Amino acid sequence: MFYRIIIFLLVLSQVPLSGQENYRLRLLVWEGYAPKEEVTKFESYIYEKYKRTVTLEVSYADEVDEMFSAIENKSADIISPAHSYAKAEKYNFIQKGFVLPLNVDVISNFESLIPALKNADYLTHDWKLYAIPISHGPYGLIYNKDYFDVPPNSWNVLWDKQMKGKFSISSDQYEANIYITALAMGFSATDFTNLRKIKSPEFISKLRVLKENCGSFWKGVDTPNDFKDKKIGTSWGDSRHGLKKLGQDWFFAEPKEGVTGWVDSLYIGHSLKDKTFTKRVAEEWLNFCISKEFQKDVILRGIGNDPVNLDIIDSITENEIKKHHLDNPSYFKEKRILWPELSERNQNWYSHLWKNINDL
Repeated sequence: MFYRIIIFLLVLSQVPLSGQENYRLRLLVWEGYAPKEEVTKFESYIYEKYKRTVTLEVSYADEVDEMFSAIENKSADIISPAHSYAKAEKYNFIQKGFVLPLNVDVISNFESLIPALKNADYLTHDWKLYAIPISHGPYGLIYNKDYFDVPPNSWNVLWDKQMKGKFSISSDQYEANIYITALAMGFSATDFTNLRKIKSPEFISKLRVLKENCGSFWKGVDTPNDFKDKKIGTSWGDSRHGLKKLGQDWFFAEPKEGVTGWVDSLYIGHSLKDKTFTKRVAEEWLNFCISKEFQKDVILRGIGNDPVNLDIIDSITENEIKKHHLDNPSYFKEKRILWPELSERNQNWYSHLWKNINDL
């Protein structure tokens, strides 16, 4: 009898009690979207609320293909691709069933989002919400004020002979480089998917010069080092805070042709389909990321992107309000040229065009 009791107690000791089981949530997002201090804060919040231990495992992606593969093979639970990929023919996260519909009741901060971002087509399917926007911004033209008495007002500055070797652009967002080339040639936004124009000898020649004259390429998210000894470039805006600390004043220009833009959103993968509690925690993380505090401290002041939560207006400066266009609720809808969703044919051609431009 004594030995049976001992065995029973040993078995019981191996069974985790409620609150002692360690859950994990795997994030594969763009750099800056899950700072260590915010992750720690969130883990403490979850423990206090649910009396369960949750660990967030954060990895940063360099390109959207990494996110697509991870969400497909269930090696990530949350991803943060731009709006143009969710329903693009090559990826189509939603219709392929790789991401789950959200319980908006858990995501209480949803009501504070910019009106144009709520229930946008790229977030929904069959009247269900599949993603929550975390930030938005331009693939913008930035310039070093030390080299410009007057801000550049056209994308064509990148083709100026004086800028050869003195600018940096993205290496992996080749579609965005194609779009700014189209704008520089006077194309409209509707021409971004016009293969007849994109395949023209004039366009190919223009794009080739852009790539050949580029001084350096940055991958994933731009950093201050990418603009060292440069005069101009393209940016999400992430590097400007770091450049300021280095004593360099870099600003966004307002090209007359317009500025293309993106909306990054958080999706929950089908890896959590049968994990009720972990999916709930994932939705809590989405809600946490669009909270007033996170949007102010991480998105706006941390990485310098445009926030999606309008409630932060009463806690930021007038300059920040103006800089991020929060004084104009219609700015996002009226001024930003969002990247189009591409057919697989277009996606493949653009990839081929960028990678093999010197041979065409």
